[in-house]
Amino acid sequence: MRRIFTSAFVLGLLVVAGCGQVTSDPDAATGDVDAPQGSDGAPEIDALGIDAPPPASCGDGIVNGTDSCDDGANNGMYGYCAYDCSGPGLRCGDGTQNGPEFCDSGANNGMYGYCNAACTALGPRCGDSTVNGPEACDSGANNGTYGYCNATCTALGPRCGDGVQNGPESCDSGSNNGQYGFCNATCTALGPRCGDSVIQSANGEQCDSGANNGQYGYCNATCTGLGPRCGDSVVQSANGEQCDQGTVYSETMAAGVCRPDCQGTVLTKGIAISPTRVTPAQGGIAGADSICTQAFGSTYRALLVDGTNRVATVTGNAGNGQVNWPVAPYARYVSVHSQALVFVTDNTRLIGAAGGTDRNLQSPIATAAQDDGYGAWTGASSTWTSGADCNNWTSSSDTVNGLSSPAQATSTGAFPNNGGTSNCAQLRRFFCVQQ
Repeated sequence: MRRIFTSAFVLGLLVVAGCGQVTSDPDAATGDVDAPQGSDGAPEIDALGIDAPPPASCGDGIVNGTDSCDDGANNGMYGYCAYDCSGPGLRCGDGTQNGPEFCDSGANNGMYGYCNAACTALGPRCGDSTVNGPEACDSGANNGTYGYCNATCTALGPRCGDGVQNGPESCDSGSNNGQYGFCNATCTALGPRCGDSVIQSANGEQCDSGANNGQYGYCNATCTGLGPRCGDSVVQSANGEQCDQGTVYSETMAAGVCRPDCQGTVLTKGIAISPTRVTPAQGGIAGADSICTQAFGSTYRALLVDGTNRVATVTGNAGNGQVNWPVAPYARYVSVHSQALVFVTDNTRLIGAAGGTDRNLQSPIATAAQDDGYGAWTGASSTWTSGADCNNWTSSSDTVNGLSSPAQATSTGAFPNNGGTSNCAQLRRFFCVQQ
């Protein structure tokens, strides 16, 4: 039980004995009973905060009398005995951060997740970048962010390979990442698969048309083979097919068979040379066409180019960029004069060329009976690109040139151009083809 002194007695002690100490204990102002130790670390004996003197034996550096410990002049200082030798004073391990301590976890100091044994820093814990204690991983300051350990160090956090699309990922197929048909190994995009436009033959693909897979004329939806198309012997009327016999182009295709493009049957059309030699200045392409229609009928047009109003091809023998071109695809052209087969066209719609290369004619367009050796104006190079054309077939000057072809020629070296130019004062004929 704590002794209570009256104010008069305390004041008497101060005057007579000349000893004792007045504290600035905040409890004194309220009249509360103080805790056993005031702000300066010494035990107090009353509500005024006057320290009780230590036992007579305390302070001599020897544990005797009522001492529990005695560090002499160090008593009451951090890390030593208490002021009154009643036991250890402030220290690492008392559970209170004081003195030079960074932390103090009491009896837990040195254990995982607490202060270290010297109270100078935090001990092993989640977040120190070292896997220890119960931890499965530890990424330090990165814990809890994408691609690192989770916030409690119990497992890896969100990352490429967890099967969930998160963070910067475009996809995540978990353990399947990097395998065919799944996300790639870094989760940044889909990996090799049917639909990437690359034939992955090692994974069983036979074709891959990318976004067109499964559509008419392309690979099927599983990349295991070609899909519905012209040539599969099934008439795909919904896709514009008129027939489908799997016909392959040849220079002797018969009339009436299904065209290789499934757009109808192979037709027979006429090709001829105009009957009269004339100046090339016939008012352009339209004037040359008029000569053909007058000679052979309304469906005939001049086999003539000028690079603007009539174009056979932009790239040699390719049949691309055609303008107002009268030749039909997959047609048998027969000489009107001899009834002999002259040429069978393919999809390039060129006479004397197929599959992008020159081809010889099978028979001449005209014989000596229809051609007196002057041949016909064509305006075309040897590969059907536009060349010299007598100023778009409006000039008959001997200072202007045009290209022509022998009418009785069959070799690629002579038709549609024999390798030379003629001045436009010459009189020649025109080749005429049935549309």
